[in-house]
Amino acid sequence: MTMSEEAQELHDEHVALRRGMLVKGIKYYQQQFGYSPTVRELQQVVEVQSTSTVLEDLRWLRSRGMVTWTPKTARTLRVLKEEEA
Repeated sequence: MTMSEEAQELHDEHVALRRGMLVKGIKYYQQQFGYSPTVRELQQVVEVQSTSTVLEDLRWLRSRGMVTWTPKTARTLRVLKEEEA
């Protein structure tokens, strides 16, 4: 069974809003604390149950040149550009 077009559209809007919240959350956290948030901290910002959802969104944002990080290094996440996700 597939999603109706309306349900798919709502899902896509929700994902876009969540990704936008991630970018804003990263920037806010860096301004407040001087370093980047962890994936678990971002999980709380966007109120999702799984860190894998956050990681999937971060990978999507990275693929579009919006964020970057140094692999296997803590708190290196940074925003490169802020656009509608």
